[in-house]
Amino acid sequence: MPIIRTVRKSSVAQAMFFGGLTGLVGVIVFIFILQLPSNEQQEDELASTTQVSSEQEVVSQSFFALQHGVFSNFDSAAQFLASYPTLNKSTIFEVDDQYYIWSQLDQEKVEGATLTTPSSFYKKMTLSSSCPTTSELQLPNLLMDEKWLSVETLTDAQQANVPKDWGTNLAEVQKLTNQVNVIRLHMLMNYYEQLDCLKVTF
Repeated sequence: MPIIRTVRKSSVAQAMFFGGLTGLVGVIVFIFILQLPSNEQQEDELASTTQVSSEQEVVSQSFFALQHGVFSNFDSAAQFLASYPTLNKSTIFEVDDQYYIWSQLDQEKVEGATLTTPSSFYKKMTLSSSCPTTSELQLPNLLMDEKWLSVETLTDAQQANVPKDWGTNLAEVQKLTNQVNVIRLHMLMNYYEQLDCLKVTF
């Protein structure tokens, strides 16, 4: 009798152990199943975010830059620029590891503008902005509109439509020249150097 009682106790213990183990596995599987919709939801949210990013707004305008040369490094461009006093209001633009010397930026080709020393020609370029702030996004349009390049004092309402320090930068450039196409060039240069969201393409 003692032997039979021991076997029964052992069988009961084993049954309780395997029953508990089976219940634990069932709970784990149930929790895993509950997590599946959450993971799918996260994937849907990620896909939605990716779609919004791919549809990021871009504002573009085409201009004509009066070009006097292009160089493979900045030092060569700077030496060329320094050798011509007539280019004292010109700028060096870096685009795709090339350094362009431009003296003005026009809305369209101006007759007689290329009669310069050193020689020059018009190079059509496209300015595109994908900047996150509205005022910086609109930079191509602001540079196209001459009223924003000739204003002397900005009102509070106007300040809201232009990028940071526009009025200060404009005042400094206007000390250099009163030619709108030269002002446009230098205003572009100022923000082009600061903002990675501004792109120049040809």
